[in-house]
Amino acid sequence: MDKTYWIFPSNAEYEFDAVAHFKDNEKVDWRKNNKNKSVKKGDIVFIYVSKIQTEKYKSTLAIQTEVIEITNDKIWLKFNGFFKSPIPYAELKQYAGVKSNLQGAEPIKEKRYVDFILNYPKSLETAQQEAENTKENKMLDNNIPLNQILYGPPGTGKTYHTIDKALEILGYVEWNESEKKFELNERALEKLKDLPFDIGTMSERDKKKALFDKFMEQGQIGFVTFHQSYGYEDFVEGIRPRLSSENDESQVSEKMEYEIRDGIFKEMCKNAQSFIKQIENKGIDIEITDTTKVWKMSLGDKGVGEAEPLQQYCFKNNEIRIGFDDKELHEQRSVKNFYKMKPNDIVCVLHSNKEISLIGIVLDKVEKDEGVLLPNWNTKYFKRFRKVKWLNTLDDKFDIYALNENTKLTQQTTYELTRIKPEQILKYIKEYLKFTTIEDNTQKPFILIIDEINRGNISKILGELITLLEPSKRKGEKEALEVKLPYSKEPFSVPNNLYIIGTMNTADRSIALLDTALRRRFEFIEMIPDFSKLSADCDGVDLQKLLKVMNNRIEFLLDRERTIGHAFFIDVKNLSDLKAVFNNKILPLLQEYFYDDYAKINAVLNDNGMLESKTMRDMEISLSDDFVDTDKRVWKITDSSQWKRWNFQKIYDNNAKKNPSPDNTESS
Repeated sequence: MDKTYWIFPSNAEYEFDAVAHFKDNEKVDWRKNNKNKSVKKGDIVFIYVSKIQTEKYKSTLAIQTEVIEITNDKIWLKFNGFFKSPIPYAELKQYAGVKSNLQGAEPIKEKRYVDFILNYPKSLETAQQEAENTKENKMLDNNIPLNQILYGPPGTGKTYHTIDKALEILGYVEWNESEKKFELNERALEKLKDLPFDIGTMSERDKKKALFDKFMEQGQIGFVTFHQSYGYEDFVEGIRPRLSSENDESQVSEKMEYEIRDGIFKEMCKNAQSFIKQIENKGIDIEITDTTKVWKMSLGDKGVGEAEPLQQYCFKNNEIRIGFDDKELHEQRSVKNFYKMKPNDIVCVLHSNKEISLIGIVLDKVEKDEGVLLPNWNTKYFKRFRKVKWLNTLDDKFDIYALNENTKLTQQTTYELTRIKPEQILKYIKEYLKFTTIEDNTQKPFILIIDEINRGNISKILGELITLLEPSKRKGEKEALEVKLPYSKEPFSVPNNLYIIGTMNTADRSIALLDTALRRRFEFIEMIPDFSKLSADCDGVDLQKLLKVMNNRIEFLLDRERTIGHAFFIDVKNLSDLKAVFNNKILPLLQEYFYDDYAKINAVLNDNGMLESKTMRDMEISLSDDFVDTDKRVWKITDSSQWKRWNFQKIYDNNAKKNPSPDNTESS
């Protein structure tokens, strides 16, 4: 910057009322001091008004002036005008580099800060977006692993904690070491203000869930559950049948078609690599993403030379039209392609086999009307049309032969230009357009949560992509790898801003049996039962001791991977709830763990009366000695309605009294 930009503070209480002075005078003298003595003629001075009666200008940058003369003790400022939108101190400090409390003159040292002030308030939105991106970049620079699996016995809160883990990656929760839990930070509370909820009445957990749901809705978080029939076609991409009648833009037809559909993993990878650019040109406000497609379109019979009547009509009415009015969707390839276009796709109108003329952005779905009557035509034709926004004029011509990899354009009415990317087309008309990147997903963390990751066949689901999950093989890394997908033939890589959180129930399958290729690419976080979450006095039953003692016995008889999680008892409020949990959840789980070996189950329960047995003798069941040569003990679960407090206390206390004293009446 040839001239220097300054901020001078003005305090009506101690110096003079700058607002009043500049309203009445075109030039004002300012006292020279040690902080402003280096000001020179031609410098621009912004006046910050700290205290004043006029509320509009209070504590804001309000006045722009220019230094026109300097004497021994004075600086003469020419009034250039008041800011239409005065800039508050907080925004000056955050976005314009103001570090002091503005007790004296301060030079603005960086051009970006000057640009922020001169372009305010439009610059505020850009600055806020950049600040948000910076925060998200810091999230990407954290030490959180790209691939992690939460593993543990059932009921330890693995799926429950994926919300905390996801919000930690996004930078909305922080670990409170003293409380041993994740808590929402100031950034989260600001984000919650944008949601349609009364957060004052919400619990901490509800707030977290609301944020989580919002990011799922926006596509920044994805969730899927693996199971034995889940495959590559569901997770990555696959060929799926579709009736053409499923397209509500076409007439009903029973013709079966097949299409390649993306799975959730491929969708998340695309989202994590996308960006959105805004185009400003005579009111145009269009979003272009990396999934935008480019289409070639012929408007007219010849498509060569001067613009034909159909081109002129379409340019004037901001639309594209296609003929084949007598053809159904499935009967004509160009008609099918016309329907495949999506809003924000780019359409290029043919001029010659190497050149295009009009370039437009598709705005809406296919519509139908009675058609158009063109000069020298006897009937109306071209009934199908789509609205577009043209980015240039009929007089423009662009040679795209080289861009299309030295391939000539054909006379087929409509087809995708697969060799050309949207940004390559747009650079041809950059003199018409001003681009502003309003969102860059590559700078944001994206999260895919895979519940029950060990229940799926990993080799079947991931196929050749399992290597790409490795952090060092992600896109953007030195050892990055890319594969060609088997169905779409598209090049594919996994971005380095996609985090994967898996959950694994160790009772369902041992961690030792997990796919070795998957194990070495993930970090494992053990989730163990947290006894402190439970009540120490639930109608006289110490749930903490009860669960701890049961788990000790299970670990001795089996292993720690099949213990019982605290979540089973989280909602237990009284003895009645405890009976229901044991009868409907705990005992069936123990039956599964011990394969109906009731003697061991009874040992876990410490012979507390929930199970009873009797010996079946040969004569009682009338079986010959050829079948049964010994007596057999048969077990059954007792009536849960008859269980008392003692039955639960006995699990962890051998001295528990079976018959309570009169003043210790049990409740059911």
